[in-house]
Amino acid sequence: MKRKIENSIRMALQYILKERERDYREAWSIFFWGLRDYLSFNHHFSPVIGDIFCRAIVLDTLIDLYNTGFVEKSIVTADLNYLISKKDKRGWKYYPDSNALPEDADDTGLILESLVRMKYDERYCNNIAKSLVGNILEDGAIFTWLVNPKEREKAEKRWGGGISPAVTATVAYSIYFVDPIKYKKILEKTNFWLQRKLISGKIQPVWYVSPLYAIYRITRFLKIYNNSLSDDIKEKIISLNVPDINSVLDLSYALIIQKILGINADKSFVYRILNSQRADGSFKEEYFHYYMPPNTLNINLNILKKYRPDILFYSSTTVSTTIALKTLVLIYRDIIK
Repeated sequence: MKRKIENSIRMALQYILKERERDYREAWSIFFWGLRDYLSFNHHFSPVIGDIFCRAIVLDTLIDLYNTGFVEKSIVTADLNYLISKKDKRGWKYYPDSNALPEDADDTGLILESLVRMKYDERYCNNIAKSLVGNILEDGAIFTWLVNPKEREKAEKRWGGGISPAVTATVAYSIYFVDPIKYKKILEKTNFWLQRKLISGKIQPVWYVSPLYAIYRITRFLKIYNNSLSDDIKEKIISLNVPDINSVLDLSYALIIQKILGINADKSFVYRILNSQRADGSFKEEYFHYYMPPNTLNINLNILKKYRPDILFYSSTTVSTTIALKTLVLIYRDIIK
């Protein structure tokens, strides 16, 4: 299996590097601010283009590849510097060149984690962490939009998705990662909030299509924050960790969750991923996240999914390949230990 995984990693990496030469254009997000007007056949809308999220996802995997000896540090540094150049006042925006959308905690948390992993300037990282800490709500959830408290209600009405377990877990992990001692007490309520969400089993998709994405993010934070997981939490995670076996993304999340829990990787999942790889090294694109939270759209979702899924969902071959690649690298590292 080792040789097969290594070959798969190298093939997927070559695909990603080719996309990198094209500035990851395949993974760019293109959206129309006038979506509701568009659906009402009022065609006064304009497109916006974003590459921050996809680059943040790719960068995380490139760091894994660098730490495992598959890519040079210069590649990681160049991609990191690009993202740094796109930082706004409070953090990062999904669409960096748009004045209509505020910075968001999700993109900012993803990038902050990569900054810490690459041992970037400590003061710079702490300033970002402080900005994110300001978005922790009374119950411990972390508000998605990086706006002043008085503007949160307006942002929720305009954009939706203000409270998301997946986003909360991503951001909490990045804050804790900056300085575990400094932020331990601050994140106590967030720890309990995420545990309650997990135990309830009601991990409703807000931004991300698969519930396993949220479970992966939550499991990761709870493990690092609490050092170990209680039996009831661990059992709940295992009961929820049931992937769609036809989805490479789901299988990847499931395997990462198993690794976090210290469970041996399900080899059938690994082989399904390996056998799904295409000749060019890529993996088929899948619906990854929603452009807007479904509960903010006053339209029948089944109709939208059938006739215009491109309006509702973000999908990318580059991102699907990146997630599969990250999973294979993590498994490969365990094999060569």
